[in-house]
Amino acid sequence: MKKYASMLALMFLVIPLIVGLAVVNASETGSIRVLPSVPIRLQTTFHFSVETIGDDPVAFDPIIFLVMTKESYDGLTGVTIEWSGGGVTFPKTSFSEEDDGSVKLPSEASPTIQYFVASLKEKLGTTGPIYWSYNSFLGDVITRKPKEFTVTLYSSKPNMLVYVFGKSSPSATEYDMRSVIIESQVTAFHVPEPVTILGLSASIAALIGYSAKRRKCF
Repeated sequence: MKKYASMLALMFLVIPLIVGLAVVNASETGSIRVLPSVPIRLQTTFHFSVETIGDDPVAFDPIIFLVMTKESYDGLTGVTIEWSGGGVTFPKTSFSEEDDGSVKLPSEASPTIQYFVASLKEKLGTTGPIYWSYNSFLGDVITRKPKEFTVTLYSSKPNMLVYVFGKSSPSATEYDMRSVIIESQVTAFHVPEPVTILGLSASIAALIGYSAKRRKCF
């Protein structure tokens, strides 16, 4: 019985470890965090927060970078970004079209942190051209203290990504900090739901009990 008790103890040790590994591997690695990092697919106001993470505590001269599908652009009236003390509006005419998957955006950012158009298309779930635009954002620096902002997308077919870029120093000539893509990391792992964990525990426990009975029979 001591052997089976040890196996049960190991089981309950391993399950949290599995969950822990999933969470650790899904954690963000980058310089700016925007939450939530999911495409806007509803014609409504989305609430976001932005902060710096990693080694760079401050992001200077931040810009907000918007990318949407052709369908979203065709039905677009405009986009408004609002934060405490200010805001900016993106009219339809401010967006540019790009269809070449090998192109990297935005051009003002360092090549090492630009996004391939092909990657942006994949995240939007489209094979057609994308439409993008950017503008100054927050009117201040981004720090480790989260700042709230809202994005309202006025489109009959809303599907848009929201990214933030910044500079690691006021004298930087190009944007060398960007928001991390949390959803691409999280979807690589599956964190079991509590019910699933309990079900797995019960199954393993039942298997151990069954094995013990068989040993007694023989």
